[in-house]
Amino acid sequence: LLLHLAPDVVRLGSPAAGPQPGLRELVVHGVRALSPTGVLGDPAGASADEGATLFAALAADLLATFHAWHTGASAGSDPGAHGRAP
Repeated sequence: LLLHLAPDVVRLGSPAAGPQPGLRELVVHGVRALSPTGVLGDPAGASADEGATLFAALAADLLATFHAWHTGASAGSDPGAHGRAP
């Protein structure tokens, strides 16, 4: 995501893989407690294009969820782009 959103803050030298915690662990502890470098997962092979695709998917999911909430539609009626209910 950062290569797309803020490429100037990404150090491209030799990316080191970070931990791959589950969502619950991230919510409870936060990124900083789990990864002092801020890296989660393996950044090798990441690209700005991949970040743009991911960002577009996240924005579309957020918009669909907001629209469902705003209109009172059932959020579970559309499995979304990732094959799961929001």
